[in-house]
Amino acid sequence: MALLTERIQSHIRHLVQHFGTAVYAWDVINEPIDPNEPDCLVHGPFYKVLGAKYIDIALRAAREYAPPGTELFINEYGLSNPARLRCMIRLIHRLRARGVPLDGIGHEMHTHINGPSPQAEFRSFMIIHRLFPRLIQQVTELDMSVYNSNDNTSNYGANGGTVPRYLLDEQGWL
Repeated sequence: MALLTERIQSHIRHLVQHFGTAVYAWDVINEPIDPNEPDCLVHGPFYKVLGAKYIDIALRAAREYAPPGTELFINEYGLSNPARLRCMIRLIHRLRARGVPLDGIGHEMHTHINGPSPQAEFRSFMIIHRLFPRLIQQVTELDMSVYNSNDNTSNYGANGGTVPRYLLDEQGWL
């Protein structure tokens, strides 16, 4: 545990000091939410060694080594999903209770033809704002697909294949 903690701190120190004031904000923690876990967190490599405190370690190191005024974010996708949003709110409450520095939430907005709707995305912003009015919120990733979320259209055209005509028509290709 001590070795991994030191490596996280060292990596963050070198990275934020290298870029200095050229970077105004860091996504310190990327995609930590898993609503299928009892504690709402992804049980990845850092978690398996340090538990949930890897988040505290990383955010505290970023605050310690980054230039004053640098904003620290957690970046997450799918916050328009009520279960994912509840988990993010739970995480923010836990971090606040332990005095862990966190300036903002980065919203990844990966949308497709059937959703999530702009209203659902806006709702997640407003709920977080209502609960944590001083927390900065930013769209940190944005992409829009004309496909459904569960199709295999990325496979079309692979290995010399062609895109089916009905898909071209659906997208407005002439």
